[in-house]
Amino acid sequence: MSDEPQQIDAPEIAPPGAPVDQTPALREREPREIVPFTAGGALAAMIPQNPAEYARLAGLLLDAGCVPASYESGADDRDRWVRETRAKLIIGLMKSVEIGVPPITGLNGIMIINNRPTVWGDLAVALIQRSGELRSMEVRAIGPQPQPDQSPDKWDSSYGYRVVMWRQGQGMPYVGEFTVDDAKRAGLWMNHKKKPWVYYPKDMLFNRARAKASRMGFSDVLHGMGIVEEERDIETIEATRPDTAALFSDEPIEDAETDEVE
Repeated sequence: MSDEPQQIDAPEIAPPGAPVDQTPALREREPREIVPFTAGGALAAMIPQNPAEYARLAGLLLDAGCVPASYESGADDRDRWVRETRAKLIIGLMKSVEIGVPPITGLNGIMIINNRPTVWGDLAVALIQRSGELRSMEVRAIGPQPQPDQSPDKWDSSYGYRVVMWRQGQGMPYVGEFTVDDAKRAGLWMNHKKKPWVYYPKDMLFNRARAKASRMGFSDVLHGMGIVEEERDIETIEATRPDTAALFSDEPIEDAETDEVE
């Protein structure tokens, strides 16, 4: 045995403040039970139960920037915009639950048109189909068919769609029809203020015909709501307030026609 001193490697010492790996060695770790994934569970929507929960869900939508355009306020002031937009979101969420649709799904199918919750055509049909009251539906194109390369301003006025819906237990169907002539008389055809009528005229003719039949035959299923494709074509008429002071005044009303009594 040699009397020379043996060199022993000193353990490395981490500098002050450096993180220290305290992970146990593999042989020192305790075995962990592997938890399997489960699938096939029932899915349930998150349904608000009180005003505070509706407000909280509306706040989440605001924070996430997921506010549908029809719910946005037109106010310039930021505080007022947030306040009015949150209130509209709460109304939309409440209407969704009222008609039996999950809240977030409902916001995708409900728009605020003319200050009223209004349902998209596809969601309207979904509500009707879900109710079990729809026996059958038939879609027919009527009038001379336009050529593929024919400009819409040259389409025949009688061209359009007829949608026929039969309701369970009723012998007579509900018929909705809308033609190019109807669109022209309503000021919709090739109206550049109504972009869907310019870019998707066939779809709009069909949507209006379907909306008519849906409202006539299934207003109870739709909870009396208007259908977006119809409501957004209605020009907002600003009502003028009557001059109540003049009504109670003793002064004669100018330019008023009076009937003489003999």
